[in-house]
Amino acid sequence: MDEIKQELKQENAAMKANAVTKLLY
Repeated sequence: MDEIKQELKQENAAMKANAVTKLLY
């Protein structure tokens, strides 16, 4: 369970970063 949660957090962070970069550009 912990491993899955960590993976989800990483994916979430990546998606957020992607959205932020899209907003900046």
